[in-house]
Amino acid sequence: MKKIIAVLCLVFLAVCLVQGQEEDRIQDDATHSIPRYALGAGFTYAGNPELHSLYGGHLEFNIVLYRNKFIVKNNFILRAGGLSVDDVYFNLFTISEKILIERAVEDSSVFHIYFEGGSGIYGNEDKGFFDDTPAYTFGFGGGFSFQDYESGGFYFEIGYLGHKLKQNTPLGGVMVQTGYRIFF
Repeated sequence: MKKIIAVLCLVFLAVCLVQGQEEDRIQDDATHSIPRYALGAGFTYAGNPELHSLYGGHLEFNIVLYRNKFIVKNNFILRAGGLSVDDVYFNLFTISEKILIERAVEDSSVFHIYFEGGSGIYGNEDKGFFDDTPAYTFGFGGGFSFQDYESGGFYFEIGYLGHKLKQNTPLGGVMVQTGYRIFF
């Protein structure tokens, strides 16, 4: 099953990239066009401070899939950080896919909602990264960004981000993520 999902994700990415070669910018209206690709980086905090928390950074690559009244984007996210669970500290590395649906309010303000899921590895001095089953992540939320379509912009997201580790019940809590995207 995991191999089938991985192959489907790779085919989906290839289709998006081939489509992107045909037209690098999508015409929004008469005033400006929307770049098809963006690259972003930022800071992530997620968790419940009394039980567990995740602090770390993320890199993301996004592709515009659809443009009409709403813009639909597919983001690929690499996250790395420290996850503390019941006073046990883990290093966590995940790859997630996020579907983002956004709507421009003004020329430079964009509001969006998202859904994401992925998997990764985790470990510490007592547990190797590849000793057990992978960690799973899932989340949803919303956010806004202030951007100039010619260069880039800042974004802020708040929502829910959950993690599933083998020895624990699902962990989750409020996620706050902020960063900067550049368009190309």
